[in-house]
Amino acid sequence: MTEEATAAAPAEGATVVVCRWPIEQLDARKSLYGCAPEGSKGRGKPAETRFRRLRYSEAHDLSLVECVPLTGRQHQIRVHLAALGFAILNDPLYGNNNNNNNNNNTVSYTHLR
Repeated sequence: MTEEATAAAPAEGATVVVCRWPIEQLDARKSLYGCAPEGSKGRGKPAETRFRRLRYSEAHDLSLVECVPLTGRQHQIRVHLAALGFAILNDPLYGNNNNNNNNNNTVSYTHLR
């Protein structure tokens, strides 16, 4: 991928990861999206998401992650997390129980209010 995810260390030692990988539709019938591979001739649309781990449970090997989408692409947070290697737990499209994510890292998902 030509764009890369970058990390910076803000105050209090928390790491912010910024993912700027373009997103493209892979399968219209399944409403499946993915990060545009290098050489896809610009089919992917620009997408940017910021992630920050808020908490980690060593007992469950799960993280609570703050996700801030700076663009509004379909499935953006789910696609970027899966591409970074941290799919959302029990995600039926991009989680670990399918062929779209080939690693074992997961994060738990919930809406924070």
